[in-house]
Amino acid sequence: MVVERAVKYARRKGYKLRVYVERSDKTTDRLLMSYYRELRSQGVPFDSATSAKYCPLGAADFKDTLYEFRLKTKAAPLIQLADLCLWPLCIGGYDAANVAYAQMVSAGSLLDSKLTPHEAEREGIKYSCFELRRPQTQKPS
Repeated sequence: MVVERAVKYARRKGYKLRVYVERSDKTTDRLLMSYYRELRSQGVPFDSATSAKYCPLGAADFKDTLYEFRLKTKAAPLIQLADLCLWPLCIGGYDAANVAYAQMVSAGSLLDSKLTPHEAEREGIKYSCFELRRPQTQKPS
């Protein structure tokens, strides 16, 4: 949940956030706007007991930090920049040797490089969905 993690980092730094999303089809655009509004009014939609180790934020935290949501077209420079940064992060979860991802890591450009391991678990890039990055939980037999 990238918005929650961005909000956690922003709150620690005393920042407010604008959320810009690339325009899609009308149904998806409405879903994204609805999701944004629900974060501000209800908080995250996860069971607080099972996600306690991630220190989920409440609705008040989101409402205090998120103050704008806008849909942007592909022509917007910020959306183009986001695409250039997002792709290496996504592919890096599967292939840490990806050149763009490896360069971002070596340059210290990723948020994780600015956080302690404990902070990164709650606020950093969430790699749990990526098999290559998932911590090994089973012991070999």
